[in-house]
Amino acid sequence: MALVVVDMQNDYIHPDGAQYRLGHNEHLPEDARQAIVANTQRLANAMRSAGNPVVFVVTERRHDPLDNASPPAALRTPPVPYGNDYLRIGTWGAQVVDGLDVCPEDFVERKKGRSGFGTSPLHRLLRNLGVTHCVLAGGALHGCLEDTLREGASLGYNFAVAIDAIYPGPPSDGSRQVLGSHTVFKTTDELIAEVRQPATS
Repeated sequence: MALVVVDMQNDYIHPDGAQYRLGHNEHLPEDARQAIVANTQRLANAMRSAGNPVVFVVTERRHDPLDNASPPAALRTPPVPYGNDYLRIGTWGAQVVDGLDVCPEDFVERKKGRSGFGTSPLHRLLRNLGVTHCVLAGGALHGCLEDTLREGASLGYNFAVAIDAIYPGPPSDGSRQVLGSHTVFKTTDELIAEVRQPATS
């Protein structure tokens, strides 16, 4: 089992990041944002303590769109105008969000588009680690996290989504119905209890 954290980056979810500055995350209250980060940290700590890998999948790009592997529609209407430092390689905004630790034993995979599988070495890494079950945290639920989930399911991975460690918030009943064939939805507490449960022969 591995924890895969998708796009938990300053430009996406920090109050000083580009998404907030441009008004895209006004619907995410600060207490909810802090809870998402804290729950992700708790999951990561539990995974490490159990000897399971933690993988951060982050979006990093050049200052121009030349390495952007997002869908054509997204390229036509980018959330942040080109020429800004949005998710730019080496910037604060592209770093894993403040409050979430990346430890030396963790893995950081860099992607150029939406899915963590299609534009990064994530699939190869998980195969090398012998991982078949993944816990997903991060977001956006109907963006990069969903694309990662759908593509990973088609590759044969089993998924659980931490409903209180994703943004913009817990999945609606409609989301659960649409994505239910690809994953199960569980709370951070439920997932931590499973991770801590001794393996049975």
